Amino acid sequence: MENKELKKKFWDDIKKETNIEDINNFFENCKNINEALPILQKINKYFLINYKLNFEYEGKVINIIPIETEIYFSKLNKDNRPDDGMCHMNDLQKGKDKNGNDRFGKLYFHRYSQKYKNDDSNKINYARGGVDVCISNSKDYYLSILIRSAFINDTEEENLYSGINNICKGIIRFYKPTKCLQCFFKELEVIEELVIKRRNKEVNITNLFEQPRISNKEYSKKNKENLNCLNLGKDYQYLNIINKKQTFYKKYNSFEKLKNYKESFNRN
Repeated sequence: MENKELKKKFWDDIKKETNIEDINNFFENCKNINEALPILQKINKYFLINYKLNFEYEGKVINIIPIETEIYFSKLNKDNRPDDGMCHMNDLQKGKDKNGNDRFGKLYFHRYSQKYKNDDSNKINYARGGVDVCISNSKDYYLSILIRSAFINDTEEENLYSGINNICKGIIRFYKPTKCLQCFFKELEVIEELVIKRRNKEVNITNLFEQPRISNKEYSKKNKENLNCLNLGKDYQYLNIINKKQTFYKKYNSFEKLKNYKESFNRN
């Protein structure tokens, strides 16, 4: 399926999921991020359940099955300020970049320095940053999904990467690029082949947990909305793996601790 067809199928599915006839028009005209929040939660959860990343680079196909995602949306308001202080607002997170290229379904690797993040020529922070998938359908708003935890190429425990930078490390580990890493990641960002692909049921999705977005060892203080979706796995098996790999879950390393922390966070 070509990117254009995939985009139409994706947004047709989102229309059914949200009961909004023109979802693109909704995002273009929503007055603030608070209006968009319940829709963003539905899209993030739907993406986690139904999609994976699958693309080819230099003859090798990688298969990335997310089990934890966060969604980021922003548009400039009338005072030219962003709606969401956590979104990078890089042109690569828009439906069209500054050169008019379609960005739907393509990767965006995080850049250095908040001040210059909107410059896609700036250096990619592959040592600490992560990777988003752009799902925006317009040049007028930023909409992307961050991959926080995922299986790469197999669903064995050692193939589960957790923590935003560990996803980048997993991609490097698979491809073993011989060229400079800046060049490598920028080439991945412009791959034309299918990037978002409907998953077959490779992982158990019966136990999902929605929570606020994560910032280092705690939830982000910038919002309390459930814009992170985590697939716990049957009997919390995935949580039991990622709590050894991601800083946040080393502290909240059981479902009870995670649930209690979320409840406490929402009360304060």
